[in-house]
Formats: sequence, structure tokens, C-alpha cells
Amino acid sequence: MGSNGDKRRDLATLPVDTVVDPRHLRPYRRLRKLLAFERKFQLLFGQFNDSLYRDRLCDELKNTFPATTVIRVGEEEITDFNSLENRLRSAAKGGGLIQVIGLQRWLQPDSARALFKGFNYHREAIAEIKVNLLLWLPEQAIARFTTEAPDMWAWRAAVLDFHVPSFHALDQLERSLEPVHAIGSGGSKKKRHQRIHEIETYLEGSPARPDLLYELAEGYFSLDQYQQFENQLMLAVAVIILMFHG
Repeated sequence: MGSNGDKRRDLATLPVDTVVDPRHLRPYRRLRKLLAFERKFQLLFGQFNDSLYRDRLCDELKNTFPATTVIRVGEEEITDFNSLENRLRSAAKGGGLIQVIGLQRWLQPDSARALFKGFNYHREAIAEIKVNLLLWLPEQAIARFTTEAPDMWAWRAAVLDFHVPSFHALDQLERSLEPVHAIGSGGSKKKRHQRIHEIETYLEGSPARPDLLYELAEGYFSLDQYQQFENQLMLAVAVIILMFHG
């Protein structure tokens, strides 16, 4: 069986009309247009919910723009924001485009604050690398940039949506329990925990939905988990802001 790297190289040889979902031709062409012009610094967000498809797009870009460096956080010795910043500086020597994959691994309660703080406070230092910086992130993570790294977020050139529908997973989720009311204080504690688990599992690989995030907040509140309640409620608001002002 070939390695992940072999699979990524194979995908990169596919023609664009095979690699890029027809629904994403417009954002992909916009992305290529943005990358075609040399700029001092450009911050781009690639929104995805399918890691294999993201890798296909990533490799297609690398195939189109040879001066590309791909930084995979989970496969390199990048343990904190300082090491990420050093890696960005090293990669910038090649110019062109830097794609960063795997930052969502840091979005745990004990590391997310440092990540967003790093991007927000070090934005001017990052801008000095003078390349196109493309951050591949799920919608939930991008939404958090709006509230947790607002100054860095203000420097974005574009947010490009490459998410794919997950109709089957969504259908299974919505039929698993009665919507919203099943998670409220009227349901058993076991059912509330089950519903929370189902929603969180769905959201791990799918676009963020304010209604589901609000339902999560309601569930945590009913279980007296007030910090989680606040986190999910703020995230729901951030997603709504992104939807209307992205």
C-alpha cells in the first residue's frame, strides 16, 4: 500500500476538471487569480470539510504554482506558535505560496488561545514574510478567527469556500433524535449526552451550523457545564457573523 505522500502525488496529476468539484470552479478560479499577481503579503483562508478533497486542491495548487511550500502541522516538529512562525520564515525563502494544513489540531482548550493570540499579536511579523499564506481550516476554526484574532482577520484577502455537502451524515443526525427539544432539560441525562456526542461527531467533519451549535450550548447548559455552554454560544454567534459579513 502506498504512503499518503504517494497518494497526494497521484492526485496532483489529475486534470483540473477532475480535481476541482464543479461547484467550486468559481472560488478556485478566484484563488488562482489572487495567486497569479505578486504581492508583498496576502492572507487567504481555504474553508474545507473533507480532508481528502482538501489535499487534492492543495496538490493541484502546488502543481500550478511550483514555488509552493506545504506545511503539515501534524507531520512536522511544530509544537507551538513560535515554531510555526519560524517554519513560515524558513518556507518564505522559496517565495510564492505557503499552504498550512492541520492547524485545527491546536484548537483544543489548552492550545487554541495561544494560537489565536500568536496570529493576532505577531501579524506584522508574519506579514514580513512577503508571500501568499493560505490557511486551510474547517468553518468552525475560521469563524473563531473573527472573534479571537480580529486584527489578523481584518487583513484577510479572501475566504474561499470548498466545503462539500454531507447529506447522508446530516440526515442520520437529524433523524437520530427529535431536534432541539430532545437535548433540553426535559430529556434524560443519557439522551442529552448522546445528542451532544452525535452533534460533535457530525461537526468534526462538516460545515458549522449555528442551529446545531446553539443546540450544543443548550445541552451543556442543561448539564451545568457553563464554560462549554458559553463557548458554543459564542461560536454560534461567530458563525452567523461570518455568514453575513464574511
